[in-house]
Amino acid sequence: KATVSPGVLRIQLTGGIDQVNAAYIEEALTTAATGGYQAALIEIDTPGGELSSMDRIVKAILASEVPVITYVAPEGAQAASAGTFVTMAGDVAAMAPSTSIGAASVVGSSGEDLPETLAAKVTNSAVAKLTELARDHGRNEDWAERAVREAASASASEAVAMVPPIVDLVAADTDALFAAIDSGARADGRPYTFNGEPLPKLAALEISGAVMNPGQQFLHLLSDPNIAFILFTIGFYGILSELFHPNLISGSLGAIAIVLAFIGSNSLPLNIGGLLLILMGIGLF
Repeated sequence: KATVSPGVLRIQLTGGIDQVNAAYIEEALTTAATGGYQAALIEIDTPGGELSSMDRIVKAILASEVPVITYVAPEGAQAASAGTFVTMAGDVAAMAPSTSIGAASVVGSSGEDLPETLAAKVTNSAVAKLTELARDHGRNEDWAERAVREAASASASEAVAMVPPIVDLVAADTDALFAAIDSGARADGRPYTFNGEPLPKLAALEISGAVMNPGQQFLHLLSDPNIAFILFTIGFYGILSELFHPNLISGSLGAIAIVLAFIGSNSLPLNIGGLLLILMGIGLF
């Protein structure tokens, strides 16, 4: 009896880029390889995020054992800041109409400018990374440098109109995207390849979704700055209440809220934060 190979694994990168969705994408790309999928499709809509998490995602894409298609979608989505690097890492990089890419200048965790010497070091490093990704995929190196140094941005139509293009193609949906990839080459004739071989035909393949587990969904929710602020506030007043009215409960809950806030803001690694939460839970109960 013939077995049917899995089709394309859809991975969604939404919201801020953090240690949670970095782990999710790493796991999903491993699943794509071990599960026999023909390709992985990363749909991107992000304002950017943490550099170390971005590096993890880019490394996972470059090390993937299956072709990775990065797709800024749906219409109105963006691949800003760190999302630009993720998009440019794809074996095929695509955008839906009315999307944007760029503004990849490096800033502090709160959006502030970095000190001059540190800014120069980080900026030069980011330029080297993004231009190398562009060069390796036959995309526009000059724009990649301007995206970091000058916060340059481009719409989907501008991105494919440049010579060479910033991304490979514009497609309104996955059907159009896969049909374009199946043509074998982008508009300027550069072929779509993976490890030197043509990409598999995708149009007839089924798309399956890689979903974050409940724990990842919860932790990713914490990355919302508003949620982190609320948790810090709860934590502060919980500990304050414990100081004036000792009862063990309010102080413990306040400490847990602060740890969750630090995890959500990427100030505390998941493994250390998880250990602290376990210890607090044991002490509380």
